[in-house]
Amino acid sequence: MTHKRLMALAGALLFLSAAPALAAPCGNNSAGFEQWKRQFAQEAKATVSASAASMP
Repeated sequence: MTHKRLMALAGALLFLSAAPALAAPCGNNSAGFEQWKRQFAQEAKATVSASAASMP
């Protein structure tokens, strides 16, 4: 395996291991669901807007 591939693999593994930490918190019961849903909708709207703005 080349050095570049090894570094890319290491970077991907590091990124994927941090993915759960990047998840939106919703708590251990349904009490935080409405707040989570609002936050999710805001993030989705921002992502779609950014994607639409970058389209040719």
